[in-house]
Amino acid sequence: GMAADAPWPSGAGPRLGRPLLGVSRDEILAYLQKRKIPWRKDATNDEPLFLRNRIRPTLRRWERWRPGFFARMAQTAQIFRDEEEYWRRRLVPSREGHRRKNTPFRLDIAPFLRYPIVEQRRRLRHLFGLVHFESVERVRALAAAPSGGSPRGPLDLPGVRVARAGRFLLFRYRRPGT
Repeated sequence: GMAADAPWPSGAGPRLGRPLLGVSRDEILAYLQKRKIPWRKDATNDEPLFLRNRIRPTLRRWERWRPGFFARMAQTAQIFRDEEEYWRRRLVPSREGHRRKNTPFRLDIAPFLRYPIVEQRRRLRHLFGLVHFESVERVRALAAAPSGGSPRGPLDLPGVRVARAGRFLLFRYRRPGT
């Protein structure tokens, strides 16, 4: 998704820089030609083996049919990156503190359910590492279910087991392969 273009949190691995993301191919080529700077074309860009190469002709047609399509998509991607950065800065410090502990993290259900749905989803994604929409929605359903009602859980999700215990959801992280 668009979040893939966002920088990695400090200490989480390499930082990804995309300084030319907002510059078109034509602008880059014009810059290089004007300055007589040689460039190379990656031969794999013509191979249909990769999905990105198979969809390029379709995207070029969309740009012909709707001039400005690429610019609008670049603006939309920037909005998504800005939103991801906002949530990363707002929520990551809490997540890092909880992940270091060997005990399960307890999420108080009542305050969580008072957040708007979009913030519930973001909190689950950023604080608990739930990246799949289905996983997020299953946890939200577990939180919203009446106590003792269905769905009860526990939920075995990638990297984490989520169980309901009274007024809390318990998140117990698993090491890869366990």
